Amino acid sequence: MSIVSRISMIVGLSLTIVFTIVITRFLIKTSNTIVTIFTPSNKIWLGSGVNVWASNTNTANQIKGLNCTFARLWISSNDSDIVSLSYDDSQMDALWLESPQIAQWFIANSVTMLENNGILLEHVIFTMDAPVSWLNTGNTLTGQGLISYSRLWVSLINILAQYHNISVKYIESANEPNGRSEYISPSDYYNLTLNIKHIASARNITGFQIIGPGISSVLMETQTIEPWTIGFASDPKLLDTWSIHVYEYDIDAIDNDGFVARTYVRRQLALNVAMMNSVNPKMPIFATEYATLCQTFANGKNQSINAPNTIDYAFRVTDNFCGMLSNGVEVAILWQLATQSWNPADIMGLWTTTGTVRPEYTAFSMANSILPVGGVIYIDNPYINGDQTIKALVASSTNFGMILSRYQTIDALDGNLSIRIKNRAIQLTNISFTAFPTNITTSNITFSSYANGGYIYLELSNIPYSSIIYLKGSFVQ
Repeated sequence: MSIVSRISMIVGLSLTIVFTIVITRFLIKTSNTIVTIFTPSNKIWLGSGVNVWASNTNTANQIKGLNCTFARLWISSNDSDIVSLSYDDSQMDALWLESPQIAQWFIANSVTMLENNGILLEHVIFTMDAPVSWLNTGNTLTGQGLISYSRLWVSLINILAQYHNISVKYIESANEPNGRSEYISPSDYYNLTLNIKHIASARNITGFQIIGPGISSVLMETQTIEPWTIGFASDPKLLDTWSIHVYEYDIDAIDNDGFVARTYVRRQLALNVAMMNSVNPKMPIFATEYATLCQTFANGKNQSINAPNTIDYAFRVTDNFCGMLSNGVEVAILWQLATQSWNPADIMGLWTTTGTVRPEYTAFSMANSILPVGGVIYIDNPYINGDQTIKALVASSTNFGMILSRYQTIDALDGNLSIRIKNRAIQLTNISFTAFPTNITTSNITFSSYANGGYIYLELSNIPYSSIIYLKGSFVQ
């Protein structure tokens, strides 16, 4: 969705919808009402996606049923085919055309496969690492390497358009420039963005946008996002879309089942979002990678490399997903669709190397199925002591989807929620519930709704403990 489309949709959403969740807490001889207020942001939910590899021939089967609208497509830049830093534009083009290792047809076939599975070309984000042989001491990319890498990107965009009729919409030009795979200094990252646009302009190649900076964690300190973001303050329109990789930085703070650990991403990401908005508040924010690095959950046992195979892991990733929505992130792209056989040490993936589906797959697809793409993201107030249900809400003028994550919820609220919706609708209809894990029944959840005094009331009770509830419904105007 273009920026113009996003603004038009916000303006066109004439109804003001204020969600108030009133949760009644029953205690011995006393009762207390806890109120969580959702307010509409100026952010539009564009959808979620997964990271995929152009070389993965199983993607078509693995991505079915995920209800994704985005994909981040990884491209190989194999060193055996890249022999010179001094290639001009035509030589860079030939490299993409002739190289058997970074063959453009791998990329083209992947795009076709994604389109066949409902992911539009304009929702494919292309990314790659710089060739290792172009890196200097300390894996830094600078000088001539930076210029050559800029040319490599522009040539890829040109070849895909000229030979495959693929108009690239988004590129994330650097993957974690703060040093996970290569280090690009803040000033050099700015220059990389500038170089790509200048080279493209000289070649009359237009229509693509650069997403960045794609820093590797959400801790707001000088070694993370701030220097790479603030560098664009003097030219805030040079970069087209903000991106960040949402991983926890402080492992000690998240390796437990406490509520503070579960809300780490929400609290830390808020600082990053504030910094990005201070430079350019009108740019959308994409999380182009996210998961969790947590390996110790409710039973106190460190699951180590087995963590992604557990239900606990799926709960924590959902908590992080809700934390991103509560900060106005408009696109959330999970790392990753499948653990790759050539990199089994990267244990995060919805599919294992042996073809087993992890629990996270189900939780992820359930969330995608209820949140209305194109709806407004609602921001809830900071969590109140006593309410440990983590929430997310997206609503259009006709439909809404809500996530209630109650993993290890120790708040004695008895699963009773009264939801008050300020809306001109006369009633709610088509209310439905699904639950994760799937063996948890939702048949015991009771609900009723009615209109009164300009509000729609939705009364819920018996919401299961240790569950994620996905609720969706419609407004009748």
